[in-house]
Amino acid sequence: MIDSITPDPTAARDRLRAAVIEAEQAQPDLGSVEPPAASPPRWTVIDRFEKDGHRYIVAVERHGPEQLSASELEVVRLAASRVTNKEIAYRLGLAHATVRVLIHRAARKLGVTTRAKLIEAFRDTKAPRAGRSPRS
Repeated sequence: MIDSITPDPTAARDRLRAAVIEAEQAQPDLGSVEPPAASPPRWTVIDRFEKDGHRYIVAVERHGPEQLSASELEVVRLAASRVTNKEIAYRLGLAHATVRVLIHRAARKLGVTTRAKLIEAFRDTKAPRAGRSPRS
């Protein structure tokens, strides 16, 4: 894969394309996969190219509060208020394990690995309240 950053954008793009082709050749053919129509876009396309009769799209997964479900937003909002998982579960009428899963999913969607980083990322994004639209 790409192990160093090249200052030349053309060389970096060529290395990225080579890595994509290498990864594709290592994977079985999955055919055409379409995301569900109702889901918000999770990917940002950074390159499209053709090689040897195959079309390639290089994309990165987007991270942000718009990817969080209403349940994940509410759980993270309470966690950001320094409420424990057990207390969140009690307040929302959920199982403790469900709260852990919701926090884990939210962290993954925001691209972080710890609860502290999740709360920091959540506060930095100034996410709208669950079920409400942001004010203009």
